[in-house]
Amino acid sequence: MGSRNNRSGRDPQRAAALRPLVCIGALLLGLAAACTPAGPRPRGADVPRPDPARAAVQTPADTLTLVLLGTTDVHGWIPPYDYYALSEAPHGLGLLAPLVDSVRAAHPGRVYLFDSGDLLQGTPLALVYARVERGAPNPIIRAMDLLGYTAATIGNHEFDYGIEYLDRAIAQASFPFVTANIFRAGTGEHAYEPYVLVPHVVPDGDTLLIGITGTTTPGTGLWNRARVEGVLEFRDPVASLRPVVAELRARGADIVVVLSHGGLEGSSYDAAELGLPPENDAARIARELEGVDIVFLGHTHRELADTTIGSTLLLQAGHWARSLAAAEVRLVRRGRGTWAVVSRSGSLLRPDPGRVNTALLDSLSDAHERTLAHVNSVIGRATATLSASEARVRDTPLMDFINEVQRRVTGADLSAAAAFRLDAALPRGPITIADVAGIYIYENTLRAVRITGAQLKAFLEKSAEYYRGWPPPGGGTVTNFDVPGYNFDVVSGVDYVIDLSRPVGNRIVELRYRGEPVRPDQTFTMAVNSYRQSGGGGYTMLVNAPVVYDRGEDIRELLIEEVRRRGELRPEDDFRENWRIVPAAAVERALAEQLDREARTLAAAPPGTPVLAAPLVRSAGESSLGRIAADAIRWAAGTHIGLVHSGALGADLAAGPADAAAVRRVLPGPGGIVRVYLSGIQLRALLEQMLAQDSPAAALSGVIVRYDPAAPPGHRVLGVRLEDGFELKPDLVYSVAVPADLMDAANAPPVLAQALVREDIGRAPAEALLDYLNTLPQPVRPPRDGRFRSAATAAGRTAVGSTAPPRPDNPEP
Repeated sequence: MGSRNNRSGRDPQRAAALRPLVCIGALLLGLAAACTPAGPRPRGADVPRPDPARAAVQTPADTLTLVLLGTTDVHGWIPPYDYYALSEAPHGLGLLAPLVDSVRAAHPGRVYLFDSGDLLQGTPLALVYARVERGAPNPIIRAMDLLGYTAATIGNHEFDYGIEYLDRAIAQASFPFVTANIFRAGTGEHAYEPYVLVPHVVPDGDTLLIGITGTTTPGTGLWNRARVEGVLEFRDPVASLRPVVAELRARGADIVVVLSHGGLEGSSYDAAELGLPPENDAARIARELEGVDIVFLGHTHRELADTTIGSTLLLQAGHWARSLAAAEVRLVRRGRGTWAVVSRSGSLLRPDPGRVNTALLDSLSDAHERTLAHVNSVIGRATATLSASEARVRDTPLMDFINEVQRRVTGADLSAAAAFRLDAALPRGPITIADVAGIYIYENTLRAVRITGAQLKAFLEKSAEYYRGWPPPGGGTVTNFDVPGYNFDVVSGVDYVIDLSRPVGNRIVELRYRGEPVRPDQTFTMAVNSYRQSGGGGYTMLVNAPVVYDRGEDIRELLIEEVRRRGELRPEDDFRENWRIVPAAAVERALAEQLDREARTLAAAPPGTPVLAAPLVRSAGESSLGRIAADAIRWAAGTHIGLVHSGALGADLAAGPADAAAVRRVLPGPGGIVRVYLSGIQLRALLEQMLAQDSPAAALSGVIVRYDPAAPPGHRVLGVRLEDGFELKPDLVYSVAVPADLMDAANAPPVLAQALVREDIGRAPAEALLDYLNTLPQPVRPPRDGRFRSAATAAGRTAVGSTAPPRPDNPEP
């Protein structure tokens, strides 16, 4: 690494010369940014005074109110755009910026904006500028400069792309990054600026000083060990802050603000066993340190408003720029240049989803386009959708794909992986980089460790703590939502059962390797990610396990390369059902809980945007997406029956908010919805045409069709029953809604051309689908009632389209 100064190896004066003042770029864009520039400087140096023209405001001579704003865990969400789903999102700094501007307009010259860490990682935009466009200006830093940030602290994910990446980003920023508890390894020297003093000038020329410091969660050294070990040390935040806060007060700070990248309290790891300070320490800071007025905390992706411990106000904004933490601080003058805080109050402010800062987004358009080009590149195809929606309740082809890639690369006996997002999926058809990034959103590297059978069982028992038990103790949920879902690991290479009727720590039964019971002293190699190998998530049994494989390979990149290598993914290539949860009732209850929770967590959808609890996906036969599309056009046309050809479905719908653009991709045809009238004989003939191939070629609504797939084409329909319970009558006339494209296509079913009447209802199928989704209870669940029902064979096999419950080897959610 070479010699390093207090900013990790850069010359502070040279870095300062590279930084323009915040207010220059902000004024050019018309942003009401507080002009509080603070570039790299020697320890303890003051920030240059704000522009008096912007700082001056008429207030009573001896009283002053400042507004301090905070964001946290932005994770690269600048444009309100989901690069994984390729659709607009209801969060991002682009949406939060107008809210910041409004606060500044209401309190001119008295607003300061801070961030509590985890800025530089988390979206494809961040990935592209860390790995692909390395030499280009960082668009995340540019956005924050344009918004006029006063200061930020460093989060644990800032190190995911390495120290050098973080150093480049800091060098580009017009605001300082401060943290008091990161030190150069083996020394007492701060690796980054421990604090900064920002002067605020009042109308009569007097100045008060705002002292700003920060902390970084000590778990960073554990989770990013490979990137920071021997270079940086992450020490106890409270002990590190104590002398810094004292120095700020000694230098005349009238207000002391702590930007804590740590939650209120608690740890995901065993602090005592590992000899580390707690992961989350904001409550300790408030209780144990005198002289701290405000703590803006982060890291835990929760929200906290107007909470006071002692005389310290604590606030936490929503992650991904979902909300803005606001503290109003009232001060009184005690003498010339001396001010005291007399009151403080906090709140959370939420953006208007209809307002964006177009100037900010326009300035980042090139970065947006580069990111889109990267993530949209096609790298392979899948024969069926591989979904994560059920990955925490049963074995799935998607998780087996990830685990098999990890096992193949490392040569390990076993592999462990977690589903990070239940809305993630590799879609049927073309697979892009965005698709793979969506199933593996973290910057983990691949490792393998040697463990014993006893450690393996302890690992699986730890994973099973994601569940509270069956029946749920005291009622409530089966799922333990206090445990993050990404800490539920599944292991391939061994067979096991999780029995939720047994007590915590004794739930893993039937643990077998190659058919034989696993012995406590038996040894295995197991592929894991870097976060888990370092004990992340409380898996302390792995911390001292010998590492037998570590080449620093990014797991996401390995998955991308595997898709490229194979060209085609087939679920059956990797899937082997090797684990399950019992009893079955607990599985269904837990699945419902998790999908509901995931949909609520994903985003608060803008008005008029439905939210899906799970993906709606296409398939060659009848599918969940086809059923709901058929329901929609039948609802819009007011007919007995709705029919949508499976081949007309243009795209899947991901879980979460489904905006108009995403829905248009599902039914992209230019035609409208047509209402036709068919006799019972004609309708039966149409259904026979839809059953001419190995699986149904359409999805239906309002009717149940029993058929025999073994019968000759044209003679497969056994019976047709309408929604009202009556069987189809040959001599009655029925109304049927279909997309006009189906009737007008060159290969249109001949019976439709013989329809007695054809009426265009004046609505597009996509428009009807969006409106219909909005009428359903939110979040919308996939319809599971198969409308084409195959007759069971003598062997008891269930054919495509049956109403049997989906099995783990069925990739459709």
